[in-house]
Amino acid sequence: MTQNERGYQLILMNSTFINPYFSVEETFLQKLNKEIHVTISGMAKGEYQIRKHVFDKNHGALYTKWWNLNSKHGMDAEIIDYIIHSSRPSLEIFDE
Repeated sequence: MTQNERGYQLILMNSTFINPYFSVEETFLQKLNKEIHVTISGMAKGEYQIRKHVFDKNHGALYTKWWNLNSKHGMDAEIIDYIIHSSRPSLEIFDE
């Protein structure tokens, strides 16, 4: 956790590397999901804007889009460029 002129930043990561061939199996991925709750003490009381970025197979990972956009004719530069530019983590914003 860090603090700067704009507020606080907290990064939580569950860096699990998975063989892409298994990453399309939803039941396999559900076993790896972990839900955590964080309580931070010592912060000034008030309302904070929370920004949550999620990077997973549906938000930012290249393999899922690569799998969905592939065909028997392969990929060309346009398709690869689309995958690269459209693969981004999701963003959720809420106040607490």
